[in-house]
Amino acid sequence: MNPPLDHPRAQELAEKGRIRSASEARFLKDDRETRDLVVQILKDNPDLRREDLADLSGLSLDIVKRLATEHGIPSPRTKAQTKARTDTKIADAIRDRPAATTKELAAAVGVSPARVTAYLREHGLPPRPRR
Repeated sequence: MNPPLDHPRAQELAEKGRIRSASEARFLKDDRETRDLVVQILKDNPDLRREDLADLSGLSLDIVKRLATEHGIPSPRTKAQTKARTDTKIADAIRDRPAATTKELAAAVGVSPARVTAYLREHGLPPRPRR
């Protein structure tokens, strides 16, 4: 299983989540380690989705949100900031792969094909070729 997060320690977090759900004998120690790992990942990249961290770690979404709040980790960026960051990634992908289809660009950037199409329309660019 590949973790959906773009973080170097996401695989480790996924493994902790599997260990936690598989064995309750080491629950307390593993739970503390899991919580510490979630906090470390959030400190490294506060824009990660809390839902993804909760799914990987086996912790509830409320606990992940509470950990972020307790450790002073800011909430994810606003929609406008996220859109600006995504637009930059889409522009880079179009420049790097000029013949790519909408689906290929979306997969490369990590957004939906509809988001790529919306970007093209917003910037007056022609639709991508179909294959």
